[in-house]
Amino acid sequence: MQSDAYRDGCAGAPDTPCLARRGVITGIAALATVGLARPANGPHDETVRYLQREFQGEADRMSAAVEGKAKALAFARMAKLANALTVIPADGEDARRAKADVAGWSIDDGGWTIRLPSDIVSALEAN
Repeated sequence: MQSDAYRDGCAGAPDTPCLARRGVITGIAALATVGLARPANGPHDETVRYLQREFQGEADRMSAAVEGKAKALAFARMAKLANALTVIPADGEDARRAKADVAGWSIDDGGWTIRLPSDIVSALEAN
């Protein structure tokens, strides 16, 4: 029975593979190609962009703060957000750019340049 069904599906093409089989092979090849390609957006890219927006919000609060305690608190939050970004993979171009923006952040404060700790910056640039 099985061989009769196979012959009926491939009737008229004795030397070439049947169309059904050719379609399956083409589909498998297409899936393999898609699986090897780097995704445009990864599963964690939205999280990376969210943390980057939160980081920028804290940076804005830090630059607007007048007293030292508020600045220190905002900087501590920024460091925590940047540290969280170091462990989240970025697959898409936007997510990689968001991590680079956080790594390159700095602010001038009365003649001093404030930056993130170098270990966090290195970890952000490595991803």
